[in-house]
Amino acid sequence: ILSFLEEDITKQLVNNEIYGKLSNVSTKTQIYNKHFPGILQKKKYDGFEQLNKMDEQLRPTLQQEYGMYSHEVKIEYNELVKQLKGK
Repeated sequence: ILSFLEEDITKQLVNNEIYGKLSNVSTKTQIYNKHFPGILQKKKYDGFEQLNKMDEQLRPTLQQEYGMYSHEVKIEYNELVKQLKGK
């Protein structure tokens, strides 16, 4: 994770220096090609896409019942880099 966060293009994204770019989804391909030229790209599946419909149906009930356990952890970029470096 740290090496990805320290890539120049990732830093540009974090600093909002790439006009119109809202996420790092397509950036991953650029980074992989930089380090592994000619790497074959394929669409990544995680299995969750097969559960999307079920998730849409069950999420409201789960949120109502277990809402306090449904959280994302968000850490500011520089703080995350610092933590990953063990500082």
